[in-house]
Amino acid sequence: MAVLDLRQAIAAQRQTPDFRIRRFYWVTLTTIVLEIVGFGIAAVWLGWGIQLVLLSQVWFNLFAGIQIQPPDLKIQPWGVRERLPVLIADGLGMGLMGLWMREIAPMGIVLTLWGMAIAYACLKYFSSLRKRPSESEP
Repeated sequence: MAVLDLRQAIAAQRQTPDFRIRRFYWVTLTTIVLEIVGFGIAAVWLGWGIQLVLLSQVWFNLFAGIQIQPPDLKIQPWGVRERLPVLIADGLGMGLMGLWMREIAPMGIVLTLWGMAIAYACLKYFSSLRKRPSESEP
């Protein structure tokens, strides 16, 4: 998803130069770097790597500030208030990972985290389908 955001930011910047898009681009780029480092750490210390990946999501959701809507690359302000549910979910995920790292109900925590990830993926997928114009429209 971050790579898609990065591509949209580049295309939107070409279409309409705007300092908000530049900020979004750099926040997205640093998020990708944090995620890659988190995946590398996860290869050695799973819990700490996952924590870093989740922290990168908090980073993105705190500082991105806009949303770029395909297909016309419309820029919408999207502040912390609008992202609050996602930030709460990220915080919950980090808290659950902390419990998992302390070996407190590990199977229940893993199942809960999987459920959260699947729910997020479904919401993201179905919301993108809803926003996409149908091909039968002129």
